[in-house]
Amino acid sequence: MREPENKKHKILNRAWRLFLRHGFTRTSMRAIAEDAGVSLGLLTYYFTTKDNIALELLEKQIADFKAALNRVIDLDEDPVLYSASLVRINYKVMSMPEFRVFYLDAMRNDLYFKTIPNRRLFPDRGLESLSRINDKYRLGHSPEYLELFGNYLCVSMERTLVLYPDILEAMGHLPDLVFRTYMGHLDPHFRDFDAYCQRSEAAVQRVLREHPEVRTVHDLFDEGPEGPEEG
Repeated sequence: MREPENKKHKILNRAWRLFLRHGFTRTSMRAIAEDAGVSLGLLTYYFTTKDNIALELLEKQIADFKAALNRVIDLDEDPVLYSASLVRINYKVMSMPEFRVFYLDAMRNDLYFKTIPNRRLFPDRGLESLSRINDKYRLGHSPEYLELFGNYLCVSMERTLVLYPDILEAMGHLPDLVFRTYMGHLDPHFRDFDAYCQRSEAAVQRVLREHPEVRTVHDLFDEGPEGPEEG
């Protein structure tokens, strides 16, 4: 691994730990620089804002969730199950005590919303499962429609239900509510909500049982061997 990439990954890993411990809001760029052993100038060379750091971390975390689901669900065979399980595993892991401080801050600061525009450059990151659902069931939706109901609606609902738990308590389990809402918009004729909620719960439980690293705090990026001090 090249030294600049190694240094960038070290910054991301240290920021991840600080965000989890103290939250996004209470962690400063200076604290990240100090913990990573770099100057503030070098940190801002790699990441102009703290948001940029958090967004890259969230994208990596979501990519890791997808990689874990790929081990137990065939996206082409059952894109509905894959999509429902992705919503569920993100909520189940991020609402654990080890991740919850950062998760709440990410919602308050609209960080999940801010990841969505980047996905237009990489459609496989954000709309892959929804596109497969659209194609498999011949729903005929445009990419813009999928983005609206598959990304913005999901994040908006999740944010509201996480930040206002009294609403969630009155309405039910978050992953089920989010899945039922966006799937109902994508396919008004879809009726297997209960079955897919149960199957996605079983799939996520299997992932967490067989791959416990998914729900444990660890460095998200490979730093490679230590290089000479810089910055």
